[in-house]
Amino acid sequence: MSQSGWNRWFLLSGIVFVVLYLVPGILVGGQVGFMPDGQALIAFVSSNADTVYLAGYLGTLSAFFLLWFAGSLRGVLKGGAPVGDPLADIAFGGGVAAAVIMAAAHAGFGVMSERAASAAGIGPDAAIATVDTWGSLSGVALPIAFAALIGATGLALVRTKILPAWSGWVSVILAIALLTPYSWAVLTLILIWLVVISLWLFVRMGREPTAVSKPAAST
Repeated sequence: MSQSGWNRWFLLSGIVFVVLYLVPGILVGGQVGFMPDGQALIAFVSSNADTVYLAGYLGTLSAFFLLWFAGSLRGVLKGGAPVGDPLADIAFGGGVAAAVIMAAAHAGFGVMSERAASAAGIGPDAAIATVDTWGSLSGVALPIAFAALIGATGLALVRTKILPAWSGWVSVILAIALLTPYSWAVLTLILIWLVVISLWLFVRMGREPTAVSKPAAST
């Protein structure tokens, strides 16, 4: 397989990220939610330590695939941009930041589950602190990082026409929404955006592999 062929398949790592992002919520989201009761949380974690550990591991693992997607997207955007254009690098930086936040938000679940399964157990304050850290990172910090990824990608799409300009403007609008105090209301749109952009670029590169690798003229 050629280098461009590999790069095309790497874009699908964005979809793998979405799947791994959703699975922890399916496993424990109903019990480990916003502002949980301490005693109820301990009871759930103690009786489902393996499930909580798996949820934390998969959430942390998702960061790996988000990094691959961000790097692959950066290559596509740079291929169609003028020399010196910073948008691809800004998008990549946002992806790296989002991956770090994802890993940090979910890593604590592993320690929490191991403590809960130990003879010493875990107190309600420690359990609540772990869940609150996950909630604040996922609900406040993560949207800002994704705003950089999605916003810079959107502007790059408008400039390079790799995809229709309207897709770029929709991305910019989503990025602006993610920078507001109500970003939690549009978190699901991040996942939809990742799936759509991953598949759209995958198909686009398959049909016209040179269309996204020819540098645009500088103006």
